[in-house]
Amino acid sequence: MRSIFIFVSTTFILLSAALANPTTPDPIKELSVGVNGVYIPSGFTNKAEAYVVVNGLFPNSCYTLIDPKVKHISTFNHEIMTMASVRQGICLRVLVPFKEEISIGKLSTGVHTLRFVADDGTAVEEKIEIP
Repeated sequence: MRSIFIFVSTTFILLSAALANPTTPDPIKELSVGVNGVYIPSGFTNKAEAYVVVNGLFPNSCYTLIDPKVKHISTFNHEIMTMASVRQGICLRVLVPFKEEISIGKLSTGVHTLRFVADDGTAVEEKIEIP
């Protein structure tokens, strides 16, 4: 009986120490996520900063929005990536909605193509006209 008590006590102490001081932190990776919708307000001019509002769904609670990336491919073509960090570990398996305002910068007069790309190969394309 005493040996069982010592075994259980030792196991509990070792398990508590392992959980309190993990030897390696949960790895975090960054990736570009897809968007479900894009809202482009009207009224931008070539003197004002243009922006868009995107929304979508994360597949679980381990995703967190981080700063988006905007690449100006050419004067009238722009690639926008909504970025997220993904924590490895225990996550709630629920769809988590997100919404983010993304600044594109000052755009020249004309019709611009905005391409919202994700790491999985999907893309949404929208146009914005600057008078």
